[in-house]
Amino acid sequence: NEIIVRRDRPITHVYFPTTCNASVITQMDSGVSIETGMIGNEGFVGIPALLDARSTPNEIICQAEGEALALSV
Repeated sequence: NEIIVRRDRPITHVYFPTTCNASVITQMDSGVSIETGMIGNEGFVGIPALLDARSTPNEIICQAEGEALALSV
C-alpha cells in the first residue's frame, strides 16, 4: 500500500482516482490506526486543500492498485 498523503505534512497534490481506491487512515489517541473512509472514482483525495488547509491529521493510502489523475495544489 503506497502512502499518498502523509498526516501533518503539506498537501502538495490532490488525486482523482479513476480505477484505484484510497483509504483514509486515522490514528487514535491510543496509537491504534483505523480506516475511517474510502475514496473511489466518485471522490478525490485532498479535500482539506479545498478548504485551504495545508495538511491533514489523516494518512491516505492507495488500497487497491489502479490509476488516478493528480493535480498540484
